[in-house]
Amino acid sequence: MHQLYRSITCLLFLCFAIGEMEAQAAPDSVAVDTLVQDTLPKKEKKGSIFSGRPGKAMVMSLIIPGTGQIYNKSYLRVPFVWGAVGGMGYLVYDNTQKYNCLRDAYVASIDGTAYVFPDHCSEFNNISISSTAQIKALRDEYNKNRQLSIIGLAAVWLLNGVDAFVNGHLKEFDVDENLSLKSGPNLTIPTLRCGWGSLCRSDLPVEYMKTNGYISFINSPAKPIAMNKIATFFLVLSALVGCQTEDTRSTYSITGRIIWEEDIPFSDEVTVTLLKGDEIVATSHGSQFAFNNLEEGIAYTVEPKTTAEGRNGISNLDLVEVRKQIEGIIPFDIFQQVAADVNKDGQITTGDLDIMKNCILSSPKIYECPSYRFVSQEHDATSFQYVDRYYSGKLNADQEVTFIPIKLGDVNATIHP
Repeated sequence: MHQLYRSITCLLFLCFAIGEMEAQAAPDSVAVDTLVQDTLPKKEKKGSIFSGRPGKAMVMSLIIPGTGQIYNKSYLRVPFVWGAVGGMGYLVYDNTQKYNCLRDAYVASIDGTAYVFPDHCSEFNNISISSTAQIKALRDEYNKNRQLSIIGLAAVWLLNGVDAFVNGHLKEFDVDENLSLKSGPNLTIPTLRCGWGSLCRSDLPVEYMKTNGYISFINSPAKPIAMNKIATFFLVLSALVGCQTEDTRSTYSITGRIIWEEDIPFSDEVTVTLLKGDEIVATSHGSQFAFNNLEEGIAYTVEPKTTAEGRNGISNLDLVEVRKQIEGIIPFDIFQQVAADVNKDGQITTGDLDIMKNCILSSPKIYECPSYRFVSQEHDATSFQYVDRYYSGKLNADQEVTFIPIKLGDVNATIHP
């Protein structure tokens, strides 16, 4: 999102720079301040800010963005205006949709009711509905983004009107090389000869013309339009370079441990993998891991795996306990449920009993038994979303993860340290 905000800002910056070039597109001219006495002086009319072409252009753009620029015949600015307004409008829509989804999910999480994210919020499907704290953090994040998007849209809309108003005034600015003088009665105006930065000359004495109040001369050098064009060139160049500059974001860390419930480190060999989607970002070996300099706003997945021997810990007593659970005689806690689901299908059935029997009776060379699973602190009894993995959500702060190893088939925790 930061990249999109930056792109919209660049569009507006380029829009105003291009408008500045349009205003300076007229040929260079010498500006001479002449005051001529008129027999019928005109009274200057004062109108509101909305009067005249500039005011009309501003009102049109405030009603429909871009129409004021079209009215001013500044067609090159219209795509930039539409792009900026459309981009901010999309951000408002997208952030509002996701905020509504997370708000409803948060209410359902508090009430303990089921909630399924709609299709336009499918990116949140990997979040357990019982993870109230995580849902609340995401809801607050998108609510903040939604408010910033609304403010940004209002600012862009207003700037679009201001741009049309200023550009309308620049269109009416007279930079014609032909100078005209209005004379009083019975006066023949002499030919004026003006040069760069010098007084205008005439065939009549200067003192005579000043004394009779017909014309006064002010030494006015030409407007340095060429220098303004050079400045505008560097303005546009800076905007283009700025738009290509790498976006600067904060970085965060995901750290954690793999420990037994009594805070005892997991001693078997284990590899922890950090994923961004399906892409492997980094790996770590051992019961402690730390992934640093992770980009803000990216969702990461942490997956621990081990090659430890899977036969250890499974006994006939475990078979009896699992059968009792299947028959509804005894309940299992959330860790025993994970241990009893040996085939990892999310259910405890006789199929799990068959695998456990083979592990007890068969030779390791003939039958490979399942090993460990790792449960993060986000796991609950309603699903297996946080078994074997941890979802960070869009990263906006340092996160710490704790995994608990569960030996498959060992529902009695006989190999528990």
